[in-house]
Amino acid sequence: MALGRAFRGLAGVVAAAGLWPAGAAGQEPRLLDQDAVAKLLKEKAALSMSFPEGGYLLEKEAFQGDPTQGSLWVDRQKMTYYMVHWGPIETETITPEYVTARIPTVWPTEGLVVQRTEPAAVAGHPAVYAEVLPKRAFYRAHFLIWNCPESGRQLIADMNYNVSLRTPRSDLQAQIDATTKTLSCHDGAPVSRVDGLDARFESPRFRLGFAHPLRWYVIENPFGVPHPAYHGVRSAEVGSLLCWPKDRSVRVGVFWRPLPKEGSKERAQMLAGGSGTDRGALAFAKEISEFASFDPQATEIVSVDGIKAFKVLGDVVRKEPPAADSGDEAEGRALVIALDQESTERRLFLVVWIDRYRRDGIAYPPDRDIFDRWGLALLSGLES
Repeated sequence: MALGRAFRGLAGVVAAAGLWPAGAAGQEPRLLDQDAVAKLLKEKAALSMSFPEGGYLLEKEAFQGDPTQGSLWVDRQKMTYYMVHWGPIETETITPEYVTARIPTVWPTEGLVVQRTEPAAVAGHPAVYAEVLPKRAFYRAHFLIWNCPESGRQLIADMNYNVSLRTPRSDLQAQIDATTKTLSCHDGAPVSRVDGLDARFESPRFRLGFAHPLRWYVIENPFGVPHPAYHGVRSAEVGSLLCWPKDRSVRVGVFWRPLPKEGSKERAQMLAGGSGTDRGALAFAKEISEFASFDPQATEIVSVDGIKAFKVLGDVVRKEPPAADSGDEAEGRALVIALDQESTERRLFLVVWIDRYRRDGIAYPPDRDIFDRWGLALLSGLES
């Protein structure tokens, strides 16, 4: 199975990107948590704003300008892998000893250490939960293994998240909840409704279903199927699925401009910059230097904690193509939010930008729900 190679490759990418020191004396990481980004914005722009939890990658020229007019671009990075593998039952009873021996056959990676195991339950079946620390400790692995006598299968929930990227722990919890509370491996399996798991994957072909966040996509596992009964054909008897987050890389921009005085010619010009009601959000979106084009798809006015904001969501083509091996396309979507901050006499523009992802010939555009939630989080984090 190629999964071990995939994670080793990811380690190289992370190190090459400078997310941790590569060995040079005095080299500093370029990944900051949400509090450090907020502190930077406060120091550089005198702007008080909080950001969603996670790790934010700062490029060399992340900050431009001064407190009067400027910008900050950051890239919120995270990575999770949620996999479900299945195949014929190998042992009548799943024990901690069996799980400890079975996990290294799922990941052909040196240095796997099963730190602890505990009893659990999935779909009404007894299961064993295990936490694993790989030799390369930039990610954490968690497993649930159980037998389903009704379908004659052993199933493995293979749950992982990258801690070096400061992936929120809640992303791991979503994987655990998807397995222990919503997964159905046979007809009539007990399932529950879980807040935040608002989409559901159902496959009659694989006789498997589970709820998941809207921001996940589900595909047949491109890394193979970790079961000795697998001979190249996937079915209800043997197979594997992979879920990745559509929001694994979210670029966030904060821009600020002087707010012309009420009644001035400059203020009238700015108001007329977009539709006349969007505080220039559309006009600003079309001027973002990183965008080759911005095609608006939806506009709305919202009020959050007394802040009136104007939102424009559109399709984007980026000027610089993404890395060839990233899976990202030049096309994507972006949300631009415009608002006036009277207390600082500035107009703010907040940008949330996500590339479209493609795998196995299928494109996965980011859903509007992702942008709506990011927009709400950023507006809620602003201090007047």
